[in-house]
Amino acid sequence: MPKYIVLVFMFAGQMAFVPSYGQSTRFDKFIKKGSIEWAAYASDTFNFSHTGLNLNLLNRLNNKEIKASLPIESRESAAASITYVSLESIDENFYGDNVDYVMDAAGNEITRKKPIPVKDSSNFNITEVTQILYVEKGKLRSYIPYVTTALPVYTSSGTYIGQRFYFSTGYNFKYQCKARNIKKLRLLGQTKKIIQLEPEQPDNKLKEMYGHGLLETLWPQLMKK
Repeated sequence: MPKYIVLVFMFAGQMAFVPSYGQSTRFDKFIKKGSIEWAAYASDTFNFSHTGLNLNLLNRLNNKEIKASLPIESRESAAASITYVSLESIDENFYGDNVDYVMDAAGNEITRKKPIPVKDSSNFNITEVTQILYVEKGKLRSYIPYVTTALPVYTSSGTYIGQRFYFSTGYNFKYQCKARNIKKLRLLGQTKKIIQLEPEQPDNKLKEMYGHGLLETLWPQLMKK
């Protein structure tokens, strides 16, 4: 049975600026167009435990089929200029020098490079999806500029302490970009999430017109139906 990505959103609150813009990056500059009435970041975390999305991205990166950068948060300064790096640089950033310091028979200190752990679907399945929701000409749309893979972090004793971003990839610099061949699209899974777009969350909002929140912006179109 195929799995589908189904985004179910519930929105609340009003953003009270007329009109207002958040800190801009190269990915959200399009919101300054007059046709964009409202916009906000609404990123989500996917756990594709049975599809191997991250492994697929890693294999394609290793085969130089795609490019990647060090992990980027949606609104940090690094998003202004993407720098593609090698997989070796990504591993060095994640694992550090990744060496053991040991002593030889003569008492001299030597270094020994530790192998990079093998990633598999059991521990490499969380993907952060950066998403911008926006209203253009009365329609609610979604734009995903890029995704970021995450790996679990363990102490030297093997204790799990959480997840850490590994690399960002899949960059899409055109907010209206469409797939050339729909038949080649892969259906990965589904997610349901309540996205809070409250006034006390200014880091998420990007644009609003005349003090209208999302529901107020969409209301005239909803009334037509």
